[in-house]
Amino acid sequence: MDPETALTLSLLSNEIGHQADLNDQLDALAFDQGPPALALSSNGQIVGYNSSATSILDDLVNLNIFQLGVNQVDFNNFKDRTIRHQGPSILRVYLNKQTHTSFVFTGRYQSDHQLFLLQEAGLQWSKSMDTALHDIFKLTKAEREVLVCLARGLQTEQISLERQSKISTVRQQIKSILQKLGVTSQTQATALAATLGNQTHNEHIKKVSSPDKKESSYSLSKPVFNQLQQDQFVRNNRRVGWRRYGKKGGKPVLLMHSTYFGAGEYAPERVLANQSNLDVIIVERPGYGKTQAPLSLTTESILDTHIKDCYYLLNKLGWEKAWLTSHDFGFVSAAAFANHYPEKVLGLYAISPPPLFSSNSNLSSIPVQQRAFIWAARHCFWMIKLLLRLSHVQSRKLGPTRWLEMAFDGAPEELEIFKTEAGREVSEKSYHFNLVQNSKGQVLDLQVSIANDWAELLREVQIPLAGLTGQRNTTFDVEAVRELTSIKPTFIIDELEMASLTMTLTDIDTCYTHFLDFIKSSSL
Repeated sequence: MDPETALTLSLLSNEIGHQADLNDQLDALAFDQGPPALALSSNGQIVGYNSSATSILDDLVNLNIFQLGVNQVDFNNFKDRTIRHQGPSILRVYLNKQTHTSFVFTGRYQSDHQLFLLQEAGLQWSKSMDTALHDIFKLTKAEREVLVCLARGLQTEQISLERQSKISTVRQQIKSILQKLGVTSQTQATALAATLGNQTHNEHIKKVSSPDKKESSYSLSKPVFNQLQQDQFVRNNRRVGWRRYGKKGGKPVLLMHSTYFGAGEYAPERVLANQSNLDVIIVERPGYGKTQAPLSLTTESILDTHIKDCYYLLNKLGWEKAWLTSHDFGFVSAAAFANHYPEKVLGLYAISPPPLFSSNSNLSSIPVQQRAFIWAARHCFWMIKLLLRLSHVQSRKLGPTRWLEMAFDGAPEELEIFKTEAGREVSEKSYHFNLVQNSKGQVLDLQVSIANDWAELLREVQIPLAGLTGQRNTTFDVEAVRELTSIKPTFIIDELEMASLTMTLTDIDTCYTHFLDFIKSSSL
């Protein structure tokens, strides 16, 4: 590459990165589940807000700060304080013009993007702090809510009205709070609550960060396994997310999830798992969902990190053995797990396994965006960041229900499934599953499955192995997928004539039929 082209690409990358960072901040703000928050341009235009703000404001669309009762002088003074002192300041906003109710917001200036990020200055604490109050002091949910009211300065009668409970009940709850906290007065309890709230608030206002996906409302202890249930654990000081669905206590199945279609998001698949007596768990790969990538890869590779996460969870659940299955790029992780822990695996069934891409692979039939990623992964991996920044901007413009139009540009037949109710749910949830960590999981998938040669990994698999692919798969050409059997002759791959990459959605009944047949034949 000549120097002029390299310089042009570098400048382009910086500009795209700058715009994408702004996009990320506004997206994170929109999905923030904390107190009411607003993002303002320097002229007072509201350019972003979260759901909490919409719940207390009549209408935020196309509004500016001056329509919320803030005058130009007050706003100019607010801007001057935040910029000149490089710290937070205060602005009073009238979020309900009918009742003239005012809210005090604290805000900071984000100089990189020339935005002012405001957040209501009410008491708040994080989920971890709330859990600590329960675990350490044994405060009930109701008692923790009353403690918040006390910290807000509410009297017993006001708490009673707000919570719609009897005054005697509130008094009893306050008495219990004092006993559990080991304090002798409401003043001491209020001071403690305010301190906890300020700790969380001060940390939160420094940077609006991408929130985790919303937790499932179903507990893992509940027997309703048609629902996708979510949890997490900690290994090597990293948070690892995992999911579960199907029939608890049924045949144990470890699923290595796909890149684009989430992890257990498709409702018909969850129903089939339950009907088929399969207890399915999914460990989110690093960079997807809740799972954090390791800070350093000096001690173990990203692939080793994931399979060790899976091994940890299987042992935690007390599963001695499990059936292993994979969707598209999850196949490489599945093969690695089968090689490292063969004693844990009854058999591996790969749905839509990827081929081995080489520098000479013909990519002409692959959808445009996927083709660009695959080419970059094979030839110049540094371009992946640039391509991802471009895709982030485009994804956020399209939104959760349409973002896969970008991934399957040039393959409209792949998009039909996402027009159904269940398909839209997959699109919306996989959007957050992929983007919550700025597509770090996709980068790592490209590194593991495209940039590296994993032929030897496949060759060494010693457990029962079979798979299913679609003849209309434009991403994984069927001829290239067939070549996997030359690397591993015992790898039997069946083909569906009318299926494509989305076969785990469009042909899920057939996928399950083949998988169950594999389980049956491998159990003989």
